[in-house]
Amino acid sequence: MKKTFLLFAMLISLIGVAYALTAGDIAIISVHTDVSKYVAFVVLEDIPANSTISFTDNGWNATTQTWRTGEGTIQWSNAAVTSKGTVIVLSVNASPYSASVGSVTTNTNFNLSASGDQVLAYEGTTAPATNTHTAWLFAYSTRNFSTPTNSNTSDYPTALTGASVAMRTGPTDVDNSYFANGSTAQTNVAVTGDKATLLAWFTNSSLYYTNNNAITLPTYSITVTSGSANQPPAISNIVQTPSTDIVNTTTVSVSADITDSDGTVTSAQLRWGTATGVYGNTIGMTASGSTYTTNSNIPAQTAGTTVYYVIDATDDDLDTTTSSEQSYTVIAPATTTIPYTEDFSAGWGQTYRYDIAGTKPWYIYNNDNASCNGYGSTLEEHWLVLPGINFNNYSNERMTFNTIATHGTIDANNYLKLLYSNNYPGLGDPTSSTWTEIAFANGGIGGGETSSGVLDLSGISGTNVYLAFKYYSTNSPTRWEIDDINIYLATPLITVNPTTLTGFTYQGTGPSTAQTFTVSGADLTADIVLTAPTNYEISLSENTGYTSFLTLTAAKLGVNETTIYVRLKAGLAIGTYNNEDITLSSSGATNKTVTCSGEVTTPPPPNVPTATAATSITNTSFTANWNAVSGATGYYLDVYTKTTGGNASDLFISEYVEGSSNNKGIEIYNGTGASVDLSSFSLKQYNNGATTPTYTLGLSGTLANGSVYRIVNSNQTIFGTNYDLSTNSSVMGFNGNDAVAIFNGANLVDVVGPIGDASDWGKDVTLVRKEAASVPSAIYSASDWDSHAADTITNWGSHTFSGSTTVTYVSGYQNLNVGNVTSYNVDTGRAPGTTYYYVVRAYNAYGTSGNSNEQEVVTLDGPVPVELASFTATISAQNYITLTWVTQTETGMRGYYIYRGTDSDIAGAQNVSPLIPSLNSSQMQTYMFEDTEVYETGTYYYWLQTNDLDGTVNYHGPVSVFYNSLGDNPTPEIPLATKLHAVYPNPFNPLVFIPFSLAKDNDVSFKIYNSRGQIVKHYELGNKAAGNYRITWDGTDYNGNTLSNGVYQIVMTAGSQVYQTKTTLLK
Repeated sequence: MKKTFLLFAMLISLIGVAYALTAGDIAIISVHTDVSKYVAFVVLEDIPANSTISFTDNGWNATTQTWRTGEGTIQWSNAAVTSKGTVIVLSVNASPYSASVGSVTTNTNFNLSASGDQVLAYEGTTAPATNTHTAWLFAYSTRNFSTPTNSNTSDYPTALTGASVAMRTGPTDVDNSYFANGSTAQTNVAVTGDKATLLAWFTNSSLYYTNNNAITLPTYSITVTSGSANQPPAISNIVQTPSTDIVNTTTVSVSADITDSDGTVTSAQLRWGTATGVYGNTIGMTASGSTYTTNSNIPAQTAGTTVYYVIDATDDDLDTTTSSEQSYTVIAPATTTIPYTEDFSAGWGQTYRYDIAGTKPWYIYNNDNASCNGYGSTLEEHWLVLPGINFNNYSNERMTFNTIATHGTIDANNYLKLLYSNNYPGLGDPTSSTWTEIAFANGGIGGGETSSGVLDLSGISGTNVYLAFKYYSTNSPTRWEIDDINIYLATPLITVNPTTLTGFTYQGTGPSTAQTFTVSGADLTADIVLTAPTNYEISLSENTGYTSFLTLTAAKLGVNETTIYVRLKAGLAIGTYNNEDITLSSSGATNKTVTCSGEVTTPPPPNVPTATAATSITNTSFTANWNAVSGATGYYLDVYTKTTGGNASDLFISEYVEGSSNNKGIEIYNGTGASVDLSSFSLKQYNNGATTPTYTLGLSGTLANGSVYRIVNSNQTIFGTNYDLSTNSSVMGFNGNDAVAIFNGANLVDVVGPIGDASDWGKDVTLVRKEAASVPSAIYSASDWDSHAADTITNWGSHTFSGSTTVTYVSGYQNLNVGNVTSYNVDTGRAPGTTYYYVVRAYNAYGTSGNSNEQEVVTLDGPVPVELASFTATISAQNYITLTWVTQTETGMRGYYIYRGTDSDIAGAQNVSPLIPSLNSSQMQTYMFEDTEVYETGTYYYWLQTNDLDGTVNYHGPVSVFYNSLGDNPTPEIPLATKLHAVYPNPFNPLVFIPFSLAKDNDVSFKIYNSRGQIVKHYELGNKAAGNYRITWDGTDYNGNTLSNGVYQIVMTAGSQVYQTKTTLLK
């Protein structure tokens, strides 16, 4: 009656505040604190028009009967009557607040907290001040009611206790909940009952669906019946087993509490189907007390199927109640592919959570990461499982994630582990499966956000592999956060440094000096193969092991930085070898290259040899000797006589100035005896040891006899104006390794410096031609020049010339190629007692050296002291070395010594014999010496030293023999020797026979001299094959005239060797 008679209510208001509503006339059935914040309540009694209901999230202290301030209060009202059963939603997420029915005021201090909060409802705008105030309507808390200690806690007023209108969701905070007439999520909820029955349901936390993530409010159909009519059965606390993780092998049982307030329940059944509202299958239910359970389970369904069901209950009044539709969806374990990422910004994604122990499961913190915190608990074990992956479809899998650890301890009882399993089904208890741990990096307690590092998953295989994080804590719980999970396929990478190598070079045979680069590899699936280009080679060691291919073995995640040595191959032709690539490859990685450039340059010619004293000097021959030069493949020999005085045959360079900076000068002297027109002459420079002219400077004008022509670099600072030509021609840019020559037309006239020699032969020096030098000369001889300090110009502008020295080459001995020897027998074909000179030059494939020093030798004047027919070395039966020599004649001889060496250079030989006296006979004599002091196996060289009575010493040889110290020396064969045998008859008249033998093919000639050294007969036999021969001389000269009685010297030349004997013409 109180809601009908408004006049009565108005009268009451005149004498005091009267309230149209009482506790339990509304019930709060949902509070949502995440994202979209709202409060939903249902009207259980009609609410008069323009009634006001206040809602506050301030806490109430039932002990002190006071409010905690600091939060907000909002008022709802409706201009029309609000019928019972109406559900009203108050949206309080953002200003202005709104209501699904009626209107609501806005107060931003009314802000629902996800960390725990409460909503208390009372009628009117004045907050009740006591526990028993009649304005109280309903109280709701997201956790158990308790004495308020902060903004997240509250008591409930005792006025609501008796009416059972205080709702709490549980012992711990739940962010979001709604009445579901069961504990599972619903899309539609339909309930019928009287006010008392409905209040009993609305204040039963087990009939609420709760979740810490955002949820969607279902559509409600709530019918409030009168308490006086027959009451149908009430169905509540519908429980589905299992409630979650229902897969294609799961069968489901359902139970519910079914009661009848005015009678008894006579039957109950469950109807189900796979389409909403269509229930074609029925399962009976059996009671145990007021709890009814299905007699059989709903059968297993395929993944993706949604099962819908309702429960029918009938009482003894034949009233039937049908529950709201319930449903569940059969799920398949989550799977994914690579790449896979999860940062939890949009919820749990495809992850799955399973709680083994404790009450503090994984939760999403600040929409940013997955967190688990066992603080305040003694045992917590919670799993966070990632979706399954078919690892057999991939290779080179990698994983990274970030973690933060705060509070507590990290040890064997408190930890976070990453594990994987090949036999976990994807849902349910993970502890029943086999798991393998994967170690990862963490920053420790308080270390801040830390990367796990790159985890190599390539060793994992399987078609359905699950990765999971296991949180475990006991006595010292740790709070862990996980974020930014990333599973990806790594791209193999090769890194090289540097990518270019230049400056490889060598002269001659090589190889070049090695250079290096480094190579490393990351995320490799195969070894790194290095392939060198054609003209380069590579190694892992600087000095050995060079090859065209190398393989670097890939370790678990790649190849550590490795040094590679590179060099230009030996034996290459002269030239450049640029832009040749070393290729580095590995399966799946982009090839890398190291580009190499270098050159093989022309080596300098051999060094200048040193000529040594002549030996084996006779009336008409001698042996020229010189020291060996490293790298030489042969030698040129010049033999000549000299006459001094007279004019020079052409112009020559008289002074060369190579001073500091640009102080360069060339002085040319005219000693020809007449003026010379310079227009056909030029000055040419051989730059940096070139073998052909590089730069040319043409000359002009006339140079008078006895005058000089001075040419200077135009940037010089020491000559002043003392010059005839100042020029910036490149010819005058020489710097000490550039030969400079005078040319007349195309003919080289004179030169300073060795052509083809890149050494600094003329750097920082002034060279002045000696007064009696052999000029002009197309071959540079350092002995023709006097050397002075740099920038010396004391002799500049004039030259003293004492007359040209005329060089006359012995026929056949100018630039004679004698091969790779260090001595050569010279048959001068001249009269005895003549002064000869010789110089040698070394050569190889890269050029020719300058002249050696000049050696002077005088042939003997008169008869030869000894005429040697042969000199041999053999092994005796006693394993000694026997030296044998045969003389044709001996005159004025003191005797012989034997010298032994281990190479062909006499400089290292030692005397191994006493003096062996000469017989001084005009007849053929044979001498022998046995060397008994040879002990080591090897080749030995022997020389015969002849000693004249006047002190003259000459050497013959060497002859060589191989000696085996073990005595296994073969019996020596007696070879055919090149030899001039004894003539017969001797004396002769009118014919003498001259026998000789040749060990090999050779050119043979004979010359016969009289006692004054004059040639009286000459035989040119040409090339003769190896063998024995004889010629006949009839004692006549070139013209056929019979010669007078006397002793005649017979000289045989075979190749470069000379042999002598004597005969007597006696009429």
